[in-house]
This record gives sequence, structure tokens and C-alpha cells, in this order.
Amino acid sequence: MSKLPGSIKGKNTGIRRRKHMGWRDFDPLAHNVVAEDPNDMIASVANTGGNIVVTFQTACSVDSEHPTDYAVFAIPLTNNYGEPINFIEPFSLLTQIEFISATGDHSGNGQPELAWGLGICENPTDIDNQATNKWICHGLSQNNVSSSQHSMLQSKSYGGNSSQRSYTSNQGATTSLCHARYFVGPAVGSNNDCTNVQVIGQVFDYSGAAYSKDTSSQYDKLDIGQDNSVFESDGQVYLFAWVGSYGNTWDFSSSGTAPVLTCRLRYLVQHDSAGWGGTGT
Repeated sequence: MSKLPGSIKGKNTGIRRRKHMGWRDFDPLAHNVVAEDPNDMIASVANTGGNIVVTFQTACSVDSEHPTDYAVFAIPLTNNYGEPINFIEPFSLLTQIEFISATGDHSGNGQPELAWGLGICENPTDIDNQATNKWICHGLSQNNVSSSQHSMLQSKSYGGNSSQRSYTSNQGATTSLCHARYFVGPAVGSNNDCTNVQVIGQVFDYSGAAYSKDTSSQYDKLDIGQDNSVFESDGQVYLFAWVGSYGNTWDFSSSGTAPVLTCRLRYLVQHDSAGWGGTGT
């Protein structure tokens, strides 16, 4: 027998890649998070078994209705194999915003109205800079403590250097679970067209109540209305979490207790790095 090995040209042992299938928990303490709190709204954040626990500051003198002014935590958005997702590539993003509990004084006069959610942007290092960052986001705001009612809060870049928000009226009782779907592209980045970016959200009860849908509104839709407010980058998409107070200032230094919010933020991604396709003619 010949001792020479046969040809092994074209053979390989395959590629092992870690898969992240299904829903993923957002971790504000992950190693690659870029965090900022430009108006000093929160005192601390923790991750407890996938639950995000946020303790608010004793006092805050900033009144803002826009989530990019809150505490934000941004990560590069990756696909199921950990590969980066770029704006120029087709991707589908679903987010799930869940209220778990809140303690302390909140959502009353002179108290923070707890607000939290997720969004996407192109500049993670200076999210509240409306001239250099473009974004769109969706989440919840708790405006009625006694009946666990929430409003859907959405925000977007607007007019090239400003922001605009959408705030629904009180939803029904126990509307503590919110799902949103993001639509981005194909005409973003160097092909920016404002008709190509929008987010649509709906609110539900918990799984134990058969995910009963709130009927006070069918859905909340927000789209970017000007070409100069669309994502300008062809590169990396960033996913960011935001937590803060919608439209209220507070001071508990003499009386009252700063609130602690427990919530869960999750996301689900599909992606094709091969691009949008089409004949090009």
C-alpha cells in the first residue's frame, strides 16, 4: 500500500459558531455596554437573574419627555451568531418590555413617572446629542400606580437636530407587557429615505391572563418623517435600553422614598448579511 495520503483538497471540519436563538435578555452591565446618564436620574442599576433593578436618585431637577435624556445603556446589535448587524443590511427586530414591580414613591405629583424601554441608534457614545445621533425607540411609562396602568412611550430623531415623542393615553388595567416591531430599510444610511423607518407597539396582560390585549388602542405607530432624521450610517446598529422619568422632577431629600423599578427587557433578531438583493436594474 502507498504510504502517501490521498488528496484532502476542499475538505474541512466545519465552522463552530455559538448560536443565540430566540429571545435574549438585555444586560445593562454587560462588558461592552456604553452607558450615560446625562441628567443624573438613577442612582444604581443591577441585574438579578435577568431582571433589571433600577434605583432612582433622591432628587432630579430635569423634566424631559424624551428617553434619550434618561439613563441609557447601548450595545452593538448582533445576530444569532454574534456577528455585527449593519444598517445597510436587512434585519428584523422585536422587543419585549415587561413591568415586574415598583416600590417607593412614584408616578404622582412631584414624583418620577417611571419610564423604560429599548431602541436603536447609530451613535452610542453620545445618544442625547440630537445633531450627531439618529434613533427610534419604544417602551412603557407608568402613569397610574393604583391600577397598574401604563402608557406606551415612543421617541425618534426629528428635524435633523431635534426629537419628537408619542405618548398614548392610559391603557387598560394590568397592561404590563409590551411588544414592538421595528422596520428599518432598505433605504437608510447613504440611501436615506424617511419612509423606511418605523416602530409599531402593542400592550398586553401577563401570560397568566392569556396575554389579554388592551383594547383602548389597537397599536401605537411611530415613523421618522424627514430624510434628515433617518439613520445616516451604513455601519453598526446599536441597541439601547433607557430608564428615567417621563416629564416630572422630584426631591425626596426631606421626605419620601426614591423608587426602585424592576423590569425585564428582551429582544429577538433576524439578519441577513448578504444584503437586500434585487436585480439592480
